[in-house]
Amino acid sequence: MFTSSTGLAHQSSRARKRVLSFPLTSLCAFSPPCLQYQFTMPVEVIADFPGFMKAINSETPIIIDFWAPWCGPCKIITPIFEKLSDKPENAALKFYKLDTEENERAMIEAGVRVMPSFMVFQNGNKIGESAGALPTPLAALIAKHAKADAAAAAPATTDAPAATPADTPAPTATPAEAPAPAAPAGDAVPTPEPTPATAPAAAAPVPTVEKL
Repeated sequence: MFTSSTGLAHQSSRARKRVLSFPLTSLCAFSPPCLQYQFTMPVEVIADFPGFMKAINSETPIIIDFWAPWCGPCKIITPIFEKLSDKPENAALKFYKLDTEENERAMIEAGVRVMPSFMVFQNGNKIGESAGALPTPLAALIAKHAKADAAAAAPATTDAPAATPADTPAPTATPAEAPAPAAPAGDAVPTPEPTPATAPAAAAPVPTVEKL
């Protein structure tokens, strides 16, 4: 069968489209590292002041990356911040970023003085902060509040250990013998009166014999 060069080009183009449209999940089925990787939520962008207020009043602790387009250190620390957000041990925190050039009111409300600044909020309160493009303090700040929230969410165990009985039980006290009950007054036995002692009988007088 004869096929023109135009037909071959058209077929190769369709083949490339099929390859490019091949689902990534199908490729993952043949790649063990892809199966082990877990996709997490990306760092969310706070677009305006109402979004900022909603985020900081969350019951779940959040961390915000305050940055600016003109800030060189911000661009260096941003990939590190995003990498820390992907770690499973930091899943208790929600990660946000806020452009201070577009949200000056939010920057003033948060009290940002250094660029970049990373601040942790919960229930409208600022509970942690790290200023500057310093990876080690940033990682420590995230680990501290991620562990604290995870510990608070864990159910407390209240089961007290059962008391073990003593090896040798204490000897029980033997009850004292109760005195015999007294006889009722009506049945009282009269005590016999003591009999007087009988005096010994007097000896008979011996008759005297007169001599002649």
